[in-house]
Amino acid sequence: MTSHSFIDFVFPQFLANNWQNGISIFRSGGVYNFNSYGELLSGKVKAGIGENYEVRMKIHAHGKFVQWMECTCQANRRRAEKCAHIAAFCIYLDQEKALYLQKFNLGTGGSELYLNSTTAKPKLTQTDENKSSAFNAQEKWEIINDAKQTLESNSFENIFTSNVLEIISIDLDKEEPWLNVLVKLDATKKLNYRFGIDDTCKLLFNTNQYEKASKSVLKLIDHGVTAKRYFDIKNHKNSGFLIQKNINIYKDNNSIKKIVLSDLQTSHVGKHGIFYAKIGYIPFSDKMNTTQISRWQEYPKSGIVEGDTAATLIESEFMRLKETAEVVLHNSLSKVKVFNKTIIPEFTLNKSLDGAILIDAKFNSKAEDKIDGNTSGTLLQILRARAEGKQYLQTEKGFVKINSEFDWLQNKLQNDGQIKLSTLEFIRFHEQFGTESKVKGKADIINKIRAGLISREKLTLPSLKETQLNLRPYQEDGLKWLWWLYSNQLGGLLADEMGLGKTHQAMGLISSIAKRDDFSISLVVCPTSVIDHWLDKMTKYIPKVKCICYHGSLRKNYLMDIQKNTKGHFVFVTSYGILLRDIQLIMQKKWNLVILDEAHLVKNQSTRTYKAACKIDSNMRLCLTGTPLENDLMELKNLFDYIAPSYLGSDSEFKKKYMSNDENNDPIADIELHRLIHPFKMRRNKLDVLTDLPDKVEDIRYCHLNLAQKKLYNEVLNLKGKKLIDDLQNEKSPVPYIHIFSLISLLKQICDDPSIIDPRYSQLGSGKLKVFDELLGEALESNQKVVVFSQYAKMVAKLSERLNAQGIQHVILTGQSVNRGNIVKEFQENKNVKVFIGSLLAGGTGIDLTSASVVIHFDRWWNAAKENQATDRIHRIGQIRNVQVYKLVTRGTLEERIDDIISRKRMIFERFVEQDEEVFKHLSRDDLLQLLKAPSDDSEIESNDEDSIEVYNI
Repeated sequence: MTSHSFIDFVFPQFLANNWQNGISIFRSGGVYNFNSYGELLSGKVKAGIGENYEVRMKIHAHGKFVQWMECTCQANRRRAEKCAHIAAFCIYLDQEKALYLQKFNLGTGGSELYLNSTTAKPKLTQTDENKSSAFNAQEKWEIINDAKQTLESNSFENIFTSNVLEIISIDLDKEEPWLNVLVKLDATKKLNYRFGIDDTCKLLFNTNQYEKASKSVLKLIDHGVTAKRYFDIKNHKNSGFLIQKNINIYKDNNSIKKIVLSDLQTSHVGKHGIFYAKIGYIPFSDKMNTTQISRWQEYPKSGIVEGDTAATLIESEFMRLKETAEVVLHNSLSKVKVFNKTIIPEFTLNKSLDGAILIDAKFNSKAEDKIDGNTSGTLLQILRARAEGKQYLQTEKGFVKINSEFDWLQNKLQNDGQIKLSTLEFIRFHEQFGTESKVKGKADIINKIRAGLISREKLTLPSLKETQLNLRPYQEDGLKWLWWLYSNQLGGLLADEMGLGKTHQAMGLISSIAKRDDFSISLVVCPTSVIDHWLDKMTKYIPKVKCICYHGSLRKNYLMDIQKNTKGHFVFVTSYGILLRDIQLIMQKKWNLVILDEAHLVKNQSTRTYKAACKIDSNMRLCLTGTPLENDLMELKNLFDYIAPSYLGSDSEFKKKYMSNDENNDPIADIELHRLIHPFKMRRNKLDVLTDLPDKVEDIRYCHLNLAQKKLYNEVLNLKGKKLIDDLQNEKSPVPYIHIFSLISLLKQICDDPSIIDPRYSQLGSGKLKVFDELLGEALESNQKVVVFSQYAKMVAKLSERLNAQGIQHVILTGQSVNRGNIVKEFQENKNVKVFIGSLLAGGTGIDLTSASVVIHFDRWWNAAKENQATDRIHRIGQIRNVQVYKLVTRGTLEERIDDIISRKRMIFERFVEQDEEVFKHLSRDDLLQLLKAPSDDSEIESNDEDSIEVYNI
């Protein structure tokens, strides 16, 4: 190695044209910023205007050979090609950094041959040592010093940015279409370059150097012809289409010749023009930018496009190609469409031996523009194409876009081409694709399944002769629907408004199951406070079904006893707490029916109670709730995941499709979700079905803080509220929710009666209590019973003391009450018991208080739905008098602001259920600051004045 120069070592690794261009770059001073880090050598190479690359070379630690060479250009990084930039760097090392080469034992450097001389070449003798080289020494240096050097386009800039003085002559090379360009460097040195097609076009059409051209050269450019590149696209048999890169030749803006690019020699086609033997050098006039040229070069000269790629191009109207060059479509191809609206016009139903449903369906697909008809085929074709990973199905008329909505059917496909579905899956199929489809098959199969999907009026009402139930027409409709669900082993969500008798409809279903089967066992899970309500109702209305209270220390014995029975009908009523504790025992039974009452309490999938409920094995799952949604649509989905597992897909799919911003709802998605949930959800409200239900009138009664209350209110606000207000006003500070809500609760109790905070405040009095006394007295004088709700147990106790002092008979119900059923019965049936006082949560659900006709909400709850549920204990079936509802609000305090927030913050969930959402956790900083303002009651009315009540009809 030491007997030769560095060039002897590296030269064989380069293509001839890359080496030659490397010489040009080196001569033009294109190598700079040399650095060395031990065995690592690097430098910058300028290859043209705006083109700068970095070259790195790693020498072995012991010298004698190069480990690797790399460049940041695309040729090296993508194709691992030893590029002209690396060649220039190697020559630079040999010529200017000989000391580094000697240090690593890589030769002496400094070639003894003159790299830029046009003088006669020295005659070298080939030795044995270089026989293995790709070129012998004579050939090698002839190439290095040969005046006929083929240049890449970037070398054109190198010539004119270097110290070239002038171009002497431009003439044709013997090997067309090359140009020989003789360049004078100085008085003694000349170089003869050979230009390729791109440099030729640049030189002759974009500079004034053509003046130096010979007649033979001028003859090839003096023709007035230009060229434009375009894609020619036409059909290819029946499998796709053929794309060819073509060139259109123009003269005087008229096309005179169309050339298929593949018909031209590669060396005759460049980035800026072509050489066509019959005309000469022709520049491109299509004004492609650098990106477009790069894309054009990357596309093959000719190619066949099929399948998804073809469909994607058609759907995008060949936009990707049009961004590069003009696209010309043949007439036959312009009729090919992408059909992206797929419907199922008809399907055939059959039943398999195991009871599943078999479907043979056809599809019909329309294009977006609804022009040129449609295309059709079988659903089997779509599913098989999808299984092969295709996004489109090819038909005679074009391509059918396969939407992801078909994906869930893929694993349902049978060997015979039919789709096998359970009843639940078929309903999903029907509601998603087949609501307007023509159905073929056996009449009994069609009628049994579709009856509940198309018209619930045609459903059969089971006999209720063995019950004491007397259902209203809308309740009969509900029972028909429930019986259809049970007969098809489907789950349901009965979400009727409070007071419409969901319990009665559920009892009708339990009785119907008992009448059909010799043995049945059902489970009702409800809040502890409602267990007595269920037991009382079932004992009264379905006496032939044995009701068992699954509660207390001996409860497990009841389940053990059932195992011995083969006949009889049993209903176990238990609480959610017991369900969670005894789930391992309960899940061992196969239940005919499981009912979750007040199911909105278990709407969260992450809770242990929800997970426990999902473990119970039953023929039917039924959820009863008047408020199925309180936070968002995910809660509706969670309930559906319980009654119809996987029916609405995964959580991520559901959110993506249906949970858009409320202000930008997709009406199509809303309609689709309505359609999907319709078979399993029934909701009616009183206005629609109870035309004979008495009126309900709601009034807000404003009252006022007395002077002592107002003073205490301000003292508490100053003591506990100042820092909280500062935190709220500082946007960077986190909202101290716990402390704020604690303060809000304290202020609300001051509005009610300060004595419930501390007995020492009993002498302060309460403006609200005076209003309460007046309302109560008026109701009792007119012989009406009164129900009073408060969210504070201490306030319930305070009101009870007040009534006892006045000798008014009453009952109270809180979360601590026992014998809940007896308390309600006492109020309902004893004419002397005039008042029912209950906490909002304990007395607001699961009971009937229809003997009353006046309701007083002593303080406001954050969620108006909770108040309405409580009111519906009175305004419900069985009520014969108009119901008057009073909501007490202390003027100028946070109670008035809470009332305003409740009105403003109702969440828009009317698409599926007509309830509002709890607003407690959705308050803004401004809302909270409003709540913590000082009392602003500027009224002249004092709480001890006679006229201390203002009435506002809602």
